[in-house]
Amino acid sequence: MVRQGFQLTSSTDNNDAIPIERKAMGIAAGLGALDFSNLEMGAWYAEGGAWLVAALTNAGIQVEVWISASDRYMHQMKIDMSTTQFTWSVTYHFSSFVAGGDTTSA
Repeated sequence: MVRQGFQLTSSTDNNDAIPIERKAMGIAAGLGALDFSNLEMGAWYAEGGAWLVAALTNAGIQVEVWISASDRYMHQMKIDMSTTQFTWSVTYHFSSFVAGGDTTSA
């Protein structure tokens, strides 16, 4: 799947490559990429991430994420998207984290 995403990105079919690379990374993560139990899957995960960034950038979408090293939570995410017709920018700030995976609603 990573190679398919690479080929689509290389041929400027970026919008088609984005979901393929995301899915490939998810599969690699499920097969041990994130806990280092499968180094080959870790390599595929990293390569898929690299091509995902390329496809997003080529599609005019830039995402920045700030993750705290101390608690490993995402604290801020900024998304910029530009096309020939418009530019859109939004920044999300995350706070009030709940331990144990529970959610809160306002």
